Amino acid sequence: MSEISVHFSFPKTFRADEVVGNLTSFDVEEAKEIANSMISQWEDQPFSFHFVRRYLKSNGNQSLEVSPTYFLGGHVRTLEDVCCDNKPDEQILVANMRARDYRRVITTQTQPPALFVFPDDAVLVEWQPDETDCELAIPKF
Repeated sequence: MSEISVHFSFPKTFRADEVVGNLTSFDVEEAKEIANSMISQWEDQPFSFHFVRRYLKSNGNQSLEVSPTYFLGGHVRTLEDVCCDNKPDEQILVANMRARDYRRVITTQTQPPALFVFPDDAVLVEWQPDETDCELAIPKF
């Protein structure tokens, strides 16, 4: 038997909320609908989510399957993009990306915007709050 949950992250308070429900799969469209309901309920916009499937093994131990992180909108930039922008206030960002071998970062579309590392397996979901006609977009790099 397995249970699927979706975990949302919020930039303002650096909190995470877990929604455990009748999810039957790693359904991105359903997660976007839940994100919209969170905005209307809490007036706070999540910037990302990921799914977790929990399995109970026959020996009683738990096993987890975790999806990639899905970012709800935003702007992805490579190290080269950040260097080319040549903004004085991003010199520390450039140094950190080089030192830690981060290839990409994302600036969220939340208010206020926040900056995060964009992992290689992450997915950018084109999304605007309260819109249901969103398409999944894989960032170009």
